[in-house]
Amino acid sequence: GKDISNVVVGKVVSMERHPDSDHMFITQVDVGEDEPVQIVTGAQNVHEGDFVPVAKHKSSVLHEGKQVKITKGKLRGVASNGMLCSLGELGLSVHDFPYAIEDGIFILGDDCDKTVGKDIHEAIGYNDTTVVYLYLEHIVDIPVNALELGFLDFQLCAESSRSFSCKTDNRKAVRSV
Repeated sequence: GKDISNVVVGKVVSMERHPDSDHMFITQVDVGEDEPVQIVTGAQNVHEGDFVPVAKHKSSVLHEGKQVKITKGKLRGVASNGMLCSLGELGLSVHDFPYAIEDGIFILGDDCDKTVGKDIHEAIGYNDTTVVYLYLEHIVDIPVNALELGFLDFQLCAESSRSFSCKTDNRKAVRSV
């Protein structure tokens, strides 16, 4: 999430076909400012009323895993003041939001905070990952000794580190029983 900046929740308030393109749209997006922001997009999965991540002017997102800056400009002669974002541009995938599509704009679901203008990190719980493991040692009538349980903790910690692409301190994984 550290490579993503100035990206907020937006609501698509209107869409019209781009006059010089058969696949682009000119959208007006409410990002919590005085006036909607005009953004040109080629995305085919966006509709009026959708809540989407919006990279505003002077923002940064990811492209093929590398940070890129987004600035206002023109697309086929029409002003565009930002970009509607896909999962990948936020460093996410369908594993994070299974209802989303991989190759289109990320349409925020009911599990996201759709407050217009809210920072996308907060809106989607980007920094809120918590993994909880439940041990069945007291439910299943199989004796588990402390050494086995400590090794299981170590394995879960290591697997979590790989799955979530984060660093963990395996020394904290072993608990006393």
